[in-house]
Amino acid sequence: MKKSMIAGMAAVFLLQACATIVHTSEQKVQINTVPPGISARIGTQDCVTPCTLNVPRASDRVYLRKGKTEKEYYLDKGYNLGATICGNILWLVPGLIVDFIAGGAYTIKPINVRFSDLD
Repeated sequence: MKKSMIAGMAAVFLLQACATIVHTSEQKVQINTVPPGISARIGTQDCVTPCTLNVPRASDRVYLRKGKTEKEYYLDKGYNLGATICGNILWLVPGLIVDFIAGGAYTIKPINVRFSDLD
């Protein structure tokens, strides 16, 4: 009886932040520009488009640069609310907090920008 109670309590604590465990806290984000060859930066990672960066899901901005002109864009995110809520059904509030802070509740959508948007 005592062992099953301890196992049950351990399961409740180990099943926290299910979306972060399933989706991980990082995601590969595809960045495309028209025309290609624009410098892109998310956090400390950068690349020249078209490219893909492996970034934390909690990231919120991408910076695009052509020459001396740099423009900031907010990342478009979708929410995995179904998976997040169902995964945290046993211990809802703490798991949801971790998922939203770590980014497991989000999916970052691909970035598509036309060069004229940088002017």
